[in-house]
Amino acid sequence: RIICSRWFSGPRNRFCQITKFGPWEIIRLFIWGLYLFFATLLAYGVELLTCSAGPDGRSTVSNYPHMQCFKDSEWLKLMPFALLFTTLLLAILLSSVTLARRSALRALIISDMKELGFWSFFFEDFR
Repeated sequence: RIICSRWFSGPRNRFCQITKFGPWEIIRLFIWGLYLFFATLLAYGVELLTCSAGPDGRSTVSNYPHMQCFKDSEWLKLMPFALLFTTLLLAILLSSVTLARRSALRALIISDMKELGFWSFFFEDFR
C-alpha cells in the first residue's frame, strides 16, 4: 500500500486497486523468482567449490583455471561470500517451502480440499 500510494497516485492508483499490490505480493514475487531460478543461483553459489586437478597437478577452480583452490588469496577472499550466499539461498528456500506447505494444507482444510491458497504457486505446474 505504501508503494502504491507513492508510485501510483491519482488515476494510476487503479492499478493498485485491481492488483491489491502489497508487501506479501512483493515477497511472493521474490520467492517465486528464487524458486524459478534456484538451480542457476545454486550453481553460482557453489562455483568456487568445483575444483579439478590440472595436468600439472594443481587443483584449480573449473571455470577459473587461474585460481588455485585452497591456496590462492583471491579464492580465500571469495569463499566466505560464496558460502554465505549458498547458505542464505538454501535457508530462504527451505523456510519458504515450509511456510507454503503449511499455508496450503491450512487452505485445503478450510476450503474442504478445493483451494490451495495464497502460496499455491509452489505446487502448480510450470509447463
